[in-house]
Amino acid sequence: LGHRGLVLVSGRPYFSTYWDTLFDLYVLVTTANNPDIMMPAFNQHVVYVSFFVAFLVLCYFIYMNVVLAVIYNSYKRHLKAEVLESFMNRQRQLQLAFDLLAHSPQKTAAGGCEKAAGAVVCRARFLQLLSSLPQRRSPSLLAVFFAVLDADNTGHIERVEFLRLSELLSVEVSEILPQSSCFRRAARRLPRISSALTKMVNSRWFQYFFDLLTMLNAIVIGCSGEDSSWDAPLEWCFLSFFMVEICLKLLTLGVTRFFRRVWNTFDFVVIGSAFVVG
Repeated sequence: LGHRGLVLVSGRPYFSTYWDTLFDLYVLVTTANNPDIMMPAFNQHVVYVSFFVAFLVLCYFIYMNVVLAVIYNSYKRHLKAEVLESFMNRQRQLQLAFDLLAHSPQKTAAGGCEKAAGAVVCRARFLQLLSSLPQRRSPSLLAVFFAVLDADNTGHIERVEFLRLSELLSVEVSEILPQSSCFRRAARRLPRISSALTKMVNSRWFQYFFDLLTMLNAIVIGCSGEDSSWDAPLEWCFLSFFMVEICLKLLTLGVTRFFRRVWNTFDFVVIGSAFVVG
């Protein structure tokens, strides 16, 4: 098209050289101001549009897919190499840790470890190792970890078993903490009632009910006026419901689990303050 004397909107010659043509087609593929690339040819003859349509179809549905496949395969290959390198490095670190633990002075049978032939890590040393990690875990969970690794139930961990420690620590484990002592005593006396109460507090309808009360309370506060005589009774009614909610959660969850949730702490502070001020 360069010999036809066509020009772009900017006045630059249209497809005059090889590099200008390559740049204009690149702009066309990136859809950056692409109508200006096609319009001079379209104004010359409508049939010229078929070239641009074929070019875009070829680039979008074939060339771009090939480029994406190449990039994806390269990324997958590098990611596989990084994962393998990370795994091998973790295994080397575990090998060094096992050698340090196995060849260091172990406790005797009276101290909680039995003597065994070969390099092994005793139970007490293993529990001491996990207890020193930054992430705190309960003693019962540490005992579960030891039981999982000690598959042959020998009372100690061998090298092959110790190398699975990183995989075991990467598994997310949710610990169910015991209920509060006062609720446990009541649960032993009234097992059916306590079970139903726990199920009710943990249900989503319980949460929906108090969310609805919160919305109604906000509406009442927004619609209240200075001369409204029913504001105080309604506020005390809502406050009583919210106090019941907090008491039920404290009974079923226990103090530790209750205050571990941020929203529970927030509700306790807000409702408690309103109760004291009111």
